[in-house]
Amino acid sequence: MKHWVLLAMLAVAACEKTSDLPAMQQEMTGMVKSYAAKFDELEQRGSQLTQRIKSLPTESAALVDANNTLAEAGNRFRELHDVLGRVPNEIKAAVTAGKPDQLRQISDGLLGSSAEKAPPPTELEVELGRTTDALRRRLEDGFVEINSALDAVDSTLALAENRPAAPATKSEAAKQDAPKTETPATAPTEGASAAPAAPPAR
Repeated sequence: MKHWVLLAMLAVAACEKTSDLPAMQQEMTGMVKSYAAKFDELEQRGSQLTQRIKSLPTESAALVDANNTLAEAGNRFRELHDVLGRVPNEIKAAVTAGKPDQLRQISDGLLGSSAEKAPPPTELEVELGRTTDALRRRLEDGFVEINSALDAVDSTLALAENRPAAPATKSEAAKQDAPKTETPATAPTEGASAAPAAPPAR
């Protein structure tokens, strides 16, 4: 009798643990949607900053640095956008297959952890929670990094846009300040005499 009671208790405990999976997956889905919206905003900001750089008439050292910062932020954005679109599907597939070892591999890849030093995979729920936290940390760190870079570019462009435009070169400025001189229409050409020769005397 006690044997059957023990099995029943274990079965109930197993059911309670399994019932956590749908809620955890739903939480992960909500988190992914939230970051997808955040990264859409970053993409729009990046496009606007690119247009602002192109619209500036001059190119200073500060603008070159801003353009490089924007390019690096774009590379980082593409990397994390790939993570955002790929990793959640990999997590769902591992949960559906009931493979906590795959979840451990995903979380180690997100965190850059060494599989040799990490403890062996445990239960599916534990690994799902660990992988979801790793994904959230990776996305949040990337978002903060990209957003800070865009803020720096925005500040640089604001200074450049409010600075009065200067002549491109000193020679052009000299040409603009030099008085204009007009050549008289009656001026003699080179090699021509100033007055007609007198007729010979008879």
